[in-house]
Amino acid sequence: MFALLIASIVFAQTFDEQTACIEDLEVCQTQVTILTNSLTQIESIAAAGSFKNCNPANLTPVSTWWADKLTTISDAIYVCHEDVPYWAVQMEDGSYRSTCVAYSDDLTGSCPSDEVYCSLILDDSPVYGYAGNVLAALQEALATSTKTHPFCPKGSCSPINDWLKSQMELEGISSDDASKICLYGDSEIDQYYYVANGNTIQNTCVVEGANWNTECVADASRVCSGISGEGFNIIGWPRQQARMIAKAMESENKAHPQCTTA
Repeated sequence: MFALLIASIVFAQTFDEQTACIEDLEVCQTQVTILTNSLTQIESIAAAGSFKNCNPANLTPVSTWWADKLTTISDAIYVCHEDVPYWAVQMEDGSYRSTCVAYSDDLTGSCPSDEVYCSLILDDSPVYGYAGNVLAALQEALATSTKTHPFCPKGSCSPINDWLKSQMELEGISSDDASKICLYGDSEIDQYYYVANGNTIQNTCVVEGANWNTECVADASRVCSGISGEGFNIIGWPRQQARMIAKAMESENKAHPQCTTA
């Protein structure tokens, strides 16, 4: 039976063909994952999502000039002076979380858009932005449950795009749950996460990737969505990833049932 299953997968190269045997595919995936674990003896822990916080020693109060420009913001905000300065907000637990919005008094200065969210594009280049731009960016960040800008490029779990969200909904995931699924956009943190609340980001353990046939490392904390014709774990089509996420949404901790260390 198992040999027949593998043989059928060899010829299932399109999404529609692989969808036809998706239930058997999950059984096969489980068997391959168990085999991988037994050979490697590696049991990685499914770590929860993290937030970027500022060391209080690096904080300074908002200047009078900036305070006058940001009067509509009621949250307690500060400037965090790290390698790339950013605006931070004080959380209920006393920590100072990064909003990911870039800070500088050089409003038209070049802004490192691969590290922080830059509030203005000027002459096709990201800059820190004028007061109005920074205000709008901070409002966007503080309106989220995590107090982090939704387009943060690094160090934050950003909401999935609308197309990927639609794939989730096609697999029966509610719009509300789909809007809480996020990605870190980091090659070392390549799983889907779920924002349970402003202080908790749960790991679904399902590995994300744009290239469906990329080989995927599976272990006790990583769930791959497809099997290649050669029998290797692969990332899988976005719709297959969505199907695995749908399974994860059924569990209380939002982790796929094959993830044994969440």
